[in-house]
Amino acid sequence: MVVMSFNPPDAGARGRRIGDAEPIGVARAPARRDAAPPVFDEPALRELLARVARGDESAFAAVYDITVGRCYALALQVTGSASLAEAAIERFYAALWRTASPMAKLRQGLSLELLRRCRDCAIEAGPAAGKDSPDLLDALAPGHPLRAKLEQLDQTSRAILALALLRKMPFADIAAQLAMDVQVVKAMARAAMMHLRP
Repeated sequence: MVVMSFNPPDAGARGRRIGDAEPIGVARAPARRDAAPPVFDEPALRELLARVARGDESAFAAVYDITVGRCYALALQVTGSASLAEAAIERFYAALWRTASPMAKLRQGLSLELLRRCRDCAIEAGPAAGKDSPDLLDALAPGHPLRAKLEQLDQTSRAILALALLRKMPFADIAAQLAMDVQVVKAMARAAMMHLRP
């Protein structure tokens, strides 16, 4: 496995900073009303991940360059700490190296899945913005037919649904509380609701 030491995007040799121009590879397709545009150029990223799965370290470096700006910003929002965000990013990319093959086979939602995994690493690394969010599992009695499906969802998806359904919060407020992009919140809510359908 290739070992890459993490440098925050605003301190690297490329001179990019969080909040500056988007990293290379960020999709610029116009937003559609029925779906948020992908965060990254998914066909290019999928091809690179397929090469990573074959052990191509240069492809892994390219994936890192394309994604690290957005992923570090997300980890920093979730943890509130540069050191915790760096730890989360290192854990995220180490896992990505190991799971490149199944990730490369995702035909849809690759950007969303990458950000979801990054956020999960950030939650594990330190205080999560959504730690005080309600959990729908607490609202369901044991044996309820929805419990099994809810348990299959990740913590973030359940938090989004709980805030939307139990607290009646708009997506913009949910995004602010969970330190997430509102379009990502909407996409995760749609995916979770589809999963819960009979």
